[in-house]
Amino acid sequence: MREMVWGGGLFVNKKYILFALALFACFGGFKDINAGEDGIYKLKPKATTEDLRKLVTEQGAQIVELDLQGYTRLNFDLDWSNCKKLKKINFFATQISDAGLRNILTNCKALEELHLNACSDLEFKNLDWSNCKKLQTLDLSSTKISDAGLQEILTNCEALEELDLSWNKLEFKNLDWSNCKKLKKLNLSECENLDERPRSRKPKISTH
Repeated sequence: MREMVWGGGLFVNKKYILFALALFACFGGFKDINAGEDGIYKLKPKATTEDLRKLVTEQGAQIVELDLQGYTRLNFDLDWSNCKKLKKINFFATQISDAGLRNILTNCKALEELHLNACSDLEFKNLDWSNCKKLQTLDLSSTKISDAGLQEILTNCEALEELDLSWNKLEFKNLDWSNCKKLKKLNLSECENLDERPRSRKPKISTH
């Protein structure tokens, strides 16, 4: 028999009250963060760097998906070591730096989907992609990715299935694609330096 309590003229399930109190205890301090089901989180418009820091530090172990797109005022150079289950993160049009990305690549080994499109502050220098063994989808469109930076990704991210390099100024010289055996979709649209050189080691290319 369910235990019920009387509250303001209504019978309320006591277990529901306890659950609500526990939920408030966990997330009451995160007023600028939406915590959805299945570990999906999204910042609210007024969220600060401190809000994000508190989230990844205190609730990082529960985060599976995090949407940070468009938050240009946040500093992402944080301690991401608690985010062991993080599979998808979206940094579209943010000012994430190489230092911030480096911390994520080092600590978030479960990462499967990473969106860095239109992140103009990234230079892709001294980044270690060796922990990204599960990365399947990577969006680098409209960034400053270089051939050298791309080669590090091609060498280490063997699980890549989708790669977006559109709107970049890559030279595509001497790139080794041999580790990208699972790559199914490659977007090179609007890459102004792309020519008709033979691509014997490249996967099928999508230009739209």
